[in-house]
Amino acid sequence: MWAVPLTVWNTHSRITPTIAQAHIDNLVALSPPVISGPNSSSGEKNPELDTVDELVVRDLLLGILYRVAGDYVLSRKYLEAVALKETEVEGKWTVQVAKFELAVLDLRQASREPNSARDKWQAALKAATAHLDQAAARSNANVDLSSRLDSRIVLLRDEIEVKSLALGLK
Repeated sequence: MWAVPLTVWNTHSRITPTIAQAHIDNLVALSPPVISGPNSSSGEKNPELDTVDELVVRDLLLGILYRVAGDYVLSRKYLEAVALKETEVEGKWTVQVAKFELAVLDLRQASREPNSARDKWQAALKAATAHLDQAAARSNANVDLSSRLDSRIVLLRDEIEVKSLALGLK
């Protein structure tokens, strides 16, 4: 499973919603279940995902893939769930990536709404900037993908600046 996150993260912008859904189907099939219900067994004997880090990576991937599939509500749910486990995971990079992906989600949602009003864009740009600030604050040179993520943060900040200027917000 650990080879998959980077592959998904590097290619998710080029996959179709159908392919994203196929990845989603594979991830939700892993045990323990994504959502525990009254009939689900909490003590599965041999779950495929047995550490908090593995569960958080699944949430991160589901958040990214649901965004690609166009389900922004589920995307946000999973991306926000990653941050809730920040103190429990060894892989602190997951929260940093989730914050970046939340910024992308904020901007995608605003761009997908027909005739997004200036105030909606302003709110989305503000929220995205806050998520980027949180991602940058978690930057760690000891993480393999930190320079790549730092570059993406800078590029997205540039896009936010351009959009702010185009809307007359600056």
